[in-house]
Amino acid sequence: MHAYDESYLYHAQKNLGHMVDFAVNTCEFDIDAYFQMFLASDVCTQFETGNPSYIAGKTGCELVREVIWEITGTDIEEPDAMYLDKSPEYWLGWSLAYYSWLKNCRFQYILQAVSAETMLGMYDTLHEADISKFVDALDDMLSDHYTQTEGASH
Repeated sequence: MHAYDESYLYHAQKNLGHMVDFAVNTCEFDIDAYFQMFLASDVCTQFETGNPSYIAGKTGCELVREVIWEITGTDIEEPDAMYLDKSPEYWLGWSLAYYSWLKNCRFQYILQAVSAETMLGMYDTLHEADISKFVDALDDMLSDHYTQTEGASH
């Protein structure tokens, strides 16, 4: 079961892609630092639960502004920017939205096992591949992490 209908998936992927791109490339946040703020925000919760206002009703830039305001109490001064050329950061957000939807898992579950920077490193080999390759790679990384974590706690 998914948090939202597949008809919203395109918008969710596009918006999360633009969010990550804007946060990192326009606002110049470190990708892992930004994701920590995102995970702590209500924006993340609303996105994960399929609130249409967040997955399809806001732009990626609006999502960043909301995250930063909620977590730091400051406004973003940079003008909105969504580029036709898709950056590696856009690909990462687009891919994460798909994975989270497909597996019906929280972003926290993914990002506590595999850093955004690590996933961004997969761009060169996977950005032109079918999304299933990203899914398989992330499945393997999550399985390895959680198997080691369980083994270490026993």
